[in-house]
Amino acid sequence: VALHLGRLLLSQPGRARDAISHLERAAAVIMDDPGVRSDLAEAYLSCGEHDLAEAQLRLNLAHPEARAGSLFQLGRLREEQGRDEEAADFFREAHAADPSFPASGD
Repeated sequence: VALHLGRLLLSQPGRARDAISHLERAAAVIMDDPGVRSDLAEAYLSCGEHDLAEAQLRLNLAHPEARAGSLFQLGRLREEQGRDEEAADFFREAHAADPSFPASGD
């Protein structure tokens, strides 16, 4: 229930902060699902909580099906922080892991 409520709130403009507690609860119980961690990272990013978002994305790097997407999101995070060289490295890695992700981040 917490996961579904968190995702519902996350999908509504301006409700990311409200979604966080529900997604954190879901992540504490559903520890091996990279989708839950991705949703939580998205909520954190929406609220400017870059360090918390990065921690969730890095946890997903160990999951083959989530690795490329997490690398790409880490690149976006670095772009937001003005760390363009690091962003480019993440984008290249994401593209290498899954060519459907653009190597430039666009």
